[in-house]
Amino acid sequence: MTKKRVFMLGAGFMQGVAIRAARALGCTVVAADGNPSAVCATEADEFVCIDLKDTAHLIDYARYLQQNGGLDAVFTAATDFSAAVAAIAAACGLRGHTLEAALNATDKVRMRECFRKAGVPSPAFIEMTTADLASSAVVASSTAAPTDRLDATDNVRYSDAGAATAVTNALERRLGELAGRFPLVVKPVDNMGARGCSLVKDLSGLREAAETALRYSRSGRVIVEEYIEGSEFSIEGLVFGGRLYITALADRHIFFPPYFIEMGHTIPSECPQEIADEVISVFERGVYALGLTDGAVKGDILVRGGKAFVGEIAARLSGGYMSGWTVPYSCGLDITAAALTLALGGSPRLHTCGKDSFIIPLKQNCPFVSAERAWISIPGQVAAVSGLEAARAAPFVKDVFPRVGVGDTVVFPQNNVEKCGNVLGAAPSRREAVLASETACRKIVLRLTPHVAETDAFLAELHSPAEQQIFPPNFLQFTEPLASAAAAAEVAADALTAAPAVARISADVLTADPTADRKLQRVADCSVDSSVFFDRLLADSVYQEKEGFVLPDFLVAALGTARDLQGRSLRELLCQALAEEPGLASILCVSETAENSAVSVISPAEADGSAPASGCISISSAMQRKNGYWKALIRGGLQGLLYWYDCEKA
Repeated sequence: MTKKRVFMLGAGFMQGVAIRAARALGCTVVAADGNPSAVCATEADEFVCIDLKDTAHLIDYARYLQQNGGLDAVFTAATDFSAAVAAIAAACGLRGHTLEAALNATDKVRMRECFRKAGVPSPAFIEMTTADLASSAVVASSTAAPTDRLDATDNVRYSDAGAATAVTNALERRLGELAGRFPLVVKPVDNMGARGCSLVKDLSGLREAAETALRYSRSGRVIVEEYIEGSEFSIEGLVFGGRLYITALADRHIFFPPYFIEMGHTIPSECPQEIADEVISVFERGVYALGLTDGAVKGDILVRGGKAFVGEIAARLSGGYMSGWTVPYSCGLDITAAALTLALGGSPRLHTCGKDSFIIPLKQNCPFVSAERAWISIPGQVAAVSGLEAARAAPFVKDVFPRVGVGDTVVFPQNNVEKCGNVLGAAPSRREAVLASETACRKIVLRLTPHVAETDAFLAELHSPAEQQIFPPNFLQFTEPLASAAAAAEVAADALTAAPAVARISADVLTADPTADRKLQRVADCSVDSSVFFDRLLADSVYQEKEGFVLPDFLVAALGTARDLQGRSLRELLCQALAEEPGLASILCVSETAENSAVSVISPAEADGSAPASGCISISSAMQRKNGYWKALIRGGLQGLLYWYDCEKA
């Protein structure tokens, strides 16, 4: 019996699951990818290097396959080439979504138009093109003073106030009713993975956001839409025979505005049943509004005040490790094999629960919870990676997938492609699954090459606690903000005169600000420039010995409450730093610091001013020079602390 043959668009890591599933179904797989070194190319029976944006070439090759041995299905997963799949299916008479429907699901403006016509709840929007931005620049040129001109790249010189105002006014007219509905979301109409997508708080940031989005658009078009603030969900299913079968519903975890970075998802969703029903209902209406009738579908759904809105719907299986990993881990359904069976002309066997359209994703049908989480980095170049094997060995961890290694350049992510790796966990309970994945991520450390300009620039951009989440955020976040620093300052002032096991700032520092009242005022002044806030706070700090560390008092108070962006407590971070680099003991620890004369233990007789209290420590100027470590810690977390040490030793 002749094997069926599948033409697979994409041979990257995410398509590896589909290649393996097709072969497990007994099919021959021919994979196409524009990357001749695609990581899963060798897993296919045949591989051809074709740019996946070249639809005409793909169709020609599919016809060649059809005429030379036959072709039974065309398929993709986790790519934005579902329209190419539909075009090939139409040209070769294969099963799949119509080309019109796939285009509706690929172009975000067409998608929104379909939803608007069908009355499907979705954000209000407008389209913006390169021509719109150019016309705003022309308006600026014509209304500016005679000395104002466009530069060589047709961009207004924004140093000119008249030109900038004219651009703003032109863009405001283009926005229409959306002009009064900030914040707005700006994104390319034809890309995925949050590439080029950002949140704009006011009109002044719109042009830059639109220009960024345009760089990620193959068609030179941008969509500007209403921001729906609320819970976010990923949903997936198969549509065939006039019915939609929902196969997955997951909670999405989005961070780091103005960008939309998915730091993970958890499946099944823990949302109440009435919210699940609302999400599924709106998704189903959206699928049919786009005309999707025969294949895989996935969506991003937003819920605000109990009402669901369609963010996006795609005519394919999901990426982000969902369809190929967390769905089967949680409920046992091989959704990739089911979607391939459908593309091959068969009928997937999907057992139902209640209504025909509600099958797997309900919590009672999932014996396990699966959690995917990502780890990220501050900017720089990777010098060493540790903790991967420890992460893999953690209980309930199924997979650890690093995306970067030694020698790679890393950035603080502005889209979902720039994360450093992912951990997948599965466990009988949500708590166990989430804890497994998050704990495993925290075991992984990217140590950066010292004296790299991008890392130095990032660490220099230290935000005050009141601004700690401004992008890119401080890696260490104070959950009980120092923005209400009066309390912290009062503690610091009291500590100057009081207790055992408290360190006192050396006299040369105290003379710079001799009164507690002035200290309180300076620390509490959160309007102070971010760049000097922590300089002032550190200068006013009382050093304390706590759990073997000598720390500024505000960090002692935050040992259990401050957490980094990966979820480490400050206490955990310091312990992990010492495990990674024992040499840091000379900076962080009492015994090592005393040995190096950065502090000295002094006798009880001096406690009243003639001698300090028992256990008190007088901090020398050498310790004050270590304040760079604390700032690197706050700005860059564990990586910042290690980087500062490596730079000092280099």
